[in-house]
Amino acid sequence: MSGLRVRHATRDDLELLWRWANEPGTRAASFSSDPIPWDTHVAWFERKMADAACRLYIVTLASGEPAAQVRFDLRGPVADVSISVAAEHRGRGYAVTALELATAAFLAEVPAGRIHAYIKPDNLASLRTFAKAGYANEEACTVKGQRAVRLERSRLDG
Repeated sequence: MSGLRVRHATRDDLELLWRWANEPGTRAASFSSDPIPWDTHVAWFERKMADAACRLYIVTLASGEPAAQVRFDLRGPVADVSISVAAEHRGRGYAVTALELATAAFLAEVPAGRIHAYIKPDNLASLRTFAKAGYANEEACTVKGQRAVRLERSRLDG
């Protein structure tokens, strides 16, 4: 999907990310489905923005309109990735390209050897998105007491 661009999140994205995080579809796909209070989100956002091991990207349309967010949290040589697409932009084919662009940006900045994605097994759209973006080696696991699938991408896969 051409025309998408990736940029680092800024403090100006605080409210946008809170709205996206609390969208019902996003909460349902999350391993923590409770709504996120504003104060909790602000504290989380400030920690992430100050954390050298975190990269938070906003993927925009050619017009500059934000369409998705992709976050990488580095733990040694491994990073965990998560993505969410704005509700009004779902089903348009943006997720794979957004994930590919953000993964490329992340790997250009950070020497991670592998990236892990943890997805609920019934979240078929996310499983397909990550597979199309080059994530593989499916493995069953548990996240926050819930069944999950771990997909992986190696620096060498890209």
